Order: sequence, then structure tokens, then C-alpha cells
Amino acid sequence: MTEIVINQTQEILLKILSASLAGKQVHIPADTDWSALFLESKAQAVMPMVYSCIAQQCADKEVLSTWKAMTMRTLQKNMRVHGQHGALHKILTAHEIPYCIIKGSASARDYPDPLMRAMGDVDFLVPVEYWEQAKQVLIEDGFTCSGEEHPFHLSFDKKNIGMEMHRDPFGLDEAEKLQEIVPELVKNSVEITCENVTFRMCDAFGHGIVLLLHAYRHLVGAGVGVRHLCDWATFAMQFSNEEFIEIFEKRFRELGIWKLAQIFSTTAHRYLSTPYLPWMGETDPKRCEMFILDILNGGNFGRAGGDRWTQNKAIFTTEKHISETSSQRQMIKSLNQKAMKDYPRLMRFGILRPLGWMLLGVRYVFRVLTGKRKKVPADMMKMVELRKNLYRQLQVFEEE
Repeated sequence: MTEIVINQTQEILLKILSASLAGKQVHIPADTDWSALFLESKAQAVMPMVYSCIAQQCADKEVLSTWKAMTMRTLQKNMRVHGQHGALHKILTAHEIPYCIIKGSASARDYPDPLMRAMGDVDFLVPVEYWEQAKQVLIEDGFTCSGEEHPFHLSFDKKNIGMEMHRDPFGLDEAEKLQEIVPELVKNSVEITCENVTFRMCDAFGHGIVLLLHAYRHLVGAGVGVRHLCDWATFAMQFSNEEFIEIFEKRFRELGIWKLAQIFSTTAHRYLSTPYLPWMGETDPKRCEMFILDILNGGNFGRAGGDRWTQNKAIFTTEKHISETSSQRQMIKSLNQKAMKDYPRLMRFGILRPLGWMLLGVRYVFRVLTGKRKKVPADMMKMVELRKNLYRQLQVFEEE
């Protein structure tokens, strides 16, 4: 079975990002696979940052041309999305609707160049008592509402810029204590101006917990990109050791996410060369390596390849808890549950259940052959064990 390690392209990517965040120059090896580096930067949602550092060194003119074009389009979108943060601020404040931005420009403001941080849409939080009013105001302003409410947010669109109005910025059912925090995120929000755009964002504690738990939710799901690690790293760097402890330690420990904050930060220190501070605790090289591998091999929403959803069937129970049984047994249980859901009539009868399992296999092979899904990699179970071991060490939501 192939050993799972950080490959040369990933090492170069992390080296570039480390230099970018520090505002330093970086030298790229002559034997760099430029096409692979471009694709990796795209999968990790850091394409503009990497391009700005290496454009003068890229020896592959064809790759460089594609990279430049995509970077320009990304920067144009970043500027439109950033501007929409300001437009939203004007609309909601004019109607006296309290809100605060989560992620987006609130995260970008900590970067050396805020517009280099790739943006997708505008995410904002509105108290539940203002939900319907905010929805109506946005529709009257020309926004199109998806009409389908997600359990945690509602989507809007205007001139190809998406917005998500959240009632819950965490999207996690496991911790009831999180729901007690939601109202204070808006109540304690602050007005700031970034790159000539004014908007409201969470205070330091609120922004920190949103960043951390948003990244965690995607980490254990489809995957996060290195951009999420950069978001946390640039944020955490704003505080001295004493400030971070005063603002975060007590409440993070109460919520069971202090260890998560430490591992995010020690990994950023090890692979992005951000400063180490005593509050981060032990810098375990092996744990940091496991963490960065999970990020790299997942990518932004799973774009780095592999099949994390299939891996998750061997890691988590139906209640989304880490399975205490063997990975192989949990995989069988998950597939059995899927067969029960997809072929209920067949699976009702014990004698016909093997046929249901067989149909799942046939459907998988057909989808691989037709290109509708990727083939499960041979080292998948090794990655499953790595992830299970890592997530146990995160100790998320465990009482200390």
C-alpha cells in the first residue's frame, strides 16, 4: 500500500504561501511541474496568491497564460463580491436590520492584500426575528431568492453574485451551546472599512469561532482547502499570546474547541511559517503532518480528488459520530444502510439482500466507467485510518 506523504508539488505550494503571507520573495525549483502546481493551487483555492508570487519564474508559457487568465477573472470576481459586501451594508442599515458578515471580506481583511483571497459569495448572519423582513427587503432590491430554504441559510443572487443569509453560521447539530452564541455574534458586531468598502463583521471572538468551526465542518465533510488554514493563520497572527488567551481560551475550552484551535495554529506554524506562541501548546510534528495531509488531500470542498464521501462512510456513524468499530465494519454498515434506502423492497427480505448489495456495486462500476464518479483509490482505507486518528485527537466538543 502506497505511503501517504506530502508530494513535491504540495511542498512547493506551502513554501509559496508561507512567503506570500510574510511578504517575502520565494525561489521555485527548476524541475517544478508547473501544470501540477497550477492545478494544486486551484484545488486549494489559493490560485491568485500563488500566481502573484511565481509569475516571473514560471517556465511553462502555456500554463502561465492559463493561470494568468484565471487569476484575472478571480480577481475581478473578488472585487465584485467585495463591493457587494458594501452594497448589502447600505441596504440593511437603511432598513435598520441588524446583521454581520461572516467569512468573505471579514477574513480577507487580515491578508497582506485582501483582494488576493479568493471569494465565493457574500455570507451574512441575520437574527431570526428579522429574517422575513430582510428577505423581503432584498427581493425588493432586485435579488432573486432560491425559494428553497436550507436548514441554516437562504440563498440569493443578483448579477451573478451569490449571497447566503444565515440563521446559524456554524451548521453543526452536535453542540447546543453554540446556539446560545449566535445572537451575540450580531449584537457584538463592529463596523469596519476594508479596501474602501464598509460593512459589519463579528468581533474578535465571534469571527474566530466562526472561522474555526466553518473550517472544521468542511474538514470532516467534503474537505477544506489550504485557503481555510490561511484564513485562520492570518487571523490568529493579529493577537499577542496574552490577548489570544484572554479572548478565547476560557470559552473555547468550555465549548471543547481549544485543542482544535491549537492544532490549526501549530500546523500553520509548521507549514506556513507563522509565529509560534505559547498558547498553541505542543507542536507535534506527526499530528501536524496528519492535519496538513487531510487538508491537502481533500482540497476546497473536495476538489483535490479522492472520494471523501466514500471515506466518510467508513469513519462516521449515521449520527455523524466517529465510529468506534473497525473502519471495514463501519463501511459495511453504511453501505447496508444505503442499500436499505435505495432498494427498500429488495432489502426487506433477507434472502434478497445480497442482490441489493450487488446492485450498489454494479451502479458504482457503471458510474466509474461513464465518468460520473471517480474510482475509489487503492489507498483509501489508509487515508480513512489517518483521518479517524486525527479527528479523535481534535477532541472537538469534548468536555475538559
